[in-house]
Formats: sequence, structure tokens, C-alpha cells
Amino acid sequence: IKKNVEHISQTIGDSAGYDIKSYDENGDEIHIEVKTTKNDINTPFYLTQNELFHCRDNSDIYRLYRIYNFNEKTNEGDMYIIEGDITSEIDLEPCTYISKGRKLR
Repeated sequence: IKKNVEHISQTIGDSAGYDIKSYDENGDEIHIEVKTTKNDINTPFYLTQNELFHCRDNSDIYRLYRIYNFNEKTNEGDMYIIEGDITSEIDLEPCTYISKGRKLR
């Protein structure tokens, strides 16, 4: 049975918490989040709270594909993959807030 890869961030949107629904070599579903930067391996990248929650809640099927040294002209870069809960593999630093408003008094 052939299973189709789905670009979730385009079909559902960013609210899903990952970019791509794919399948491993056994045909089991995996969720892939792709993070790309133009600079070296140590260049920080942004991860939303929703992406982090999805990673933790679905660690058995989660993969982070980290692309760095990306060259837009050649569409080439270097890559590594982290499987499962990424919080044990990378350092995270909170950097944004969301305003939910409140009634004026």
C-alpha cells in the first residue's frame, strides 16, 4: 500500500504543530518539522509553543529536520535529524509573548 506524503502546513496550516506527514521505512506515520537557516549549525531558529507541545505529545512519531548552511541559489544545505522529544537534544529559551487582551476598566 502506497501512502502519500502530505504538506500539512499547506493543507491544514501552522496550527497542526508540524510541517509534513510522512511514513518511515515500515510504513508507520511520522510527523516532520523542518527548520532552515542560511548560517551555520549553531544559528538559532524559532520554534512555536504549538510545535513544542506537538513534539512532546507525539514524541514517538516526531522528527525535527534541521537544515543549516542553506543556499537559496542552489537549494542545498547541510542537515541533521532529531527523533522524538527534542528538548533533551537542544537548548530552548523563551523569547515571545502573546497578548490576549483584557477589558478596560
